[in-house]
Amino acid sequence: MQLENYTVYNLSGQKIAKGIETEIETTTFSSGIYIINLNFDRGSVVKKVVIK
Repeated sequence: MQLENYTVYNLSGQKIAKGIETEIETTTFSSGIYIINLNFDRGSVVKKVVIK
């Protein structure tokens, strides 16, 4: 599976970040819960993540 792009949202639904890199830089994010949408060549995955 090949990652095509990602989008990061806060819990209010605001788009926080997007890109095509395989590593997502989170040092600029505040502590909290975020939703990450990962789009692959064979489909997409949505995950909830916690940044401390």
